[in-house]
Amino acid sequence: MAARENQGLHIALIIFVILTIMMSASTYVLFKNSRELDDKLKVASADKAQIETKRADTAKDVDSLLQLIGYAPGEGVVKTALSEQNDEINTKYAAALGLASVPDDSKNLRKVLGQLADAIKSKEDTAEARDKVVKQLTAQLADAQGKSEAKLVEVVKARDAAIADLENERKAYKDAVVALTTEKEQLVKEKTDKNKAIDEQKAVYEKRIAEITVQLAAARKDVGRLQEEIKKYYVIDASAAGGQITWVSQRDNMAYINLGTDDGLHRRITFSVYPPGTNDVSKAAPKGKIEVINVTGPKLAEARIVESTDKDPLLPGDLIHTQGWHPGQHEHFGIAGYVDIDGTTNEQTRKLHDLVVANGGIVDAEILETKDKTGTSLAIRGSLNVNTRYLIMGEIGADKPNDKGRLEKSTTLINEAKRLGVEQIGLQKFLGMMGYTPRSGAGGVTNNGPAAANAGAKAGETDTFRPRQPPARGVDNGAF
Repeated sequence: MAARENQGLHIALIIFVILTIMMSASTYVLFKNSRELDDKLKVASADKAQIETKRADTAKDVDSLLQLIGYAPGEGVVKTALSEQNDEINTKYAAALGLASVPDDSKNLRKVLGQLADAIKSKEDTAEARDKVVKQLTAQLADAQGKSEAKLVEVVKARDAAIADLENERKAYKDAVVALTTEKEQLVKEKTDKNKAIDEQKAVYEKRIAEITVQLAAARKDVGRLQEEIKKYYVIDASAAGGQITWVSQRDNMAYINLGTDDGLHRRITFSVYPPGTNDVSKAAPKGKIEVINVTGPKLAEARIVESTDKDPLLPGDLIHTQGWHPGQHEHFGIAGYVDIDGTTNEQTRKLHDLVVANGGIVDAEILETKDKTGTSLAIRGSLNVNTRYLIMGEIGADKPNDKGRLEKSTTLINEAKRLGVEQIGLQKFLGMMGYTPRSGAGGVTNNGPAAANAGAKAGETDTFRPRQPPARGVDNGAF
């Protein structure tokens, strides 16, 4: 836009100069003609008429010129020449001078010059304003250039610093590569040495494993021998498995056995009674049960008959056996699962514990309930060991209280029992082998009748053993 304005200004200036030259030339021509006329008047007065005619024509031309420049109109040669010049101006310079839209009656020299002067003034003002803008832009450009140069200096410094850092990093990288290569070589060497050491240790361990395998085989043989030795506790032997009945008082519901203080016997131990010749109590059904109520001598003790039948009564010579006690020994037990001895639907682990202890046994591990502010929880008290003979298994079912926790604790004891080779035995089988009779079955003694069998029992008693019935002394069938 600025270029167009400059171009228009130049064109207007050129036209103005041309018009000035033309005007000067016209004036010069007129002046020259006037002088020539004067000279001719002075020289040839004879030609006066002719000169007057020419002067009249010249005057008409001058009138036309005056009309063109804004004065009274007239006719003459000057008008024609100026009209031709005006047509040429309109044809060649109208667009450049901005005269295309100017009415024809305004196309005179005065108005054209005025418009030209106004255009020149406008262009000058525009040029002045543009010069100010250019000056401001030049100052801004200089300021921006200064800032750019300063920024460029900073960038160059930053670039130089970055290049220096890069060089340092490259050097550090090369040093690290060298160090890693050295470390890798060292690690490869250490790995080779360790593999060699591992192979040596492996050979040592394989040799040790072979030795342990041999020892394990020998240990298994020892375990087999021990298991064979343990089986002796299943076999009725008067000297090892319990003893035998030496005397029976059916009237007093009493029996006497050949075990006493020398055997470590104590009260409340319950024995199962088997007929003579029984060799394996785990496969035989007892014919009755007795409970020691008094130890009277080194090889003598009194027992009350807990269970007997008229069809197969207890007789002298019958063998007695209990799982919880052996002469001079205390069997070790573990208890797992939900224990319900009497069918009361109550958990009776503590009662089974007391029953085992009362019969000379020792409880190594059991699952007990504990109560606190948060409620009831289960915990294993004690632990199984190599001396544990049986793991007594109660019920493990989803319908029992704390079944999930009890199952987890019972599984722990079962796994430990398997690891130690402890035999698992059912609760009812264990009670039967011990000679224990629940209260619901206490009336099974039939030789003296139900009344005698339940003598001394009171309603609501929780003790599963009947009270002691000492023999009547000085009476037939009495012990003494």
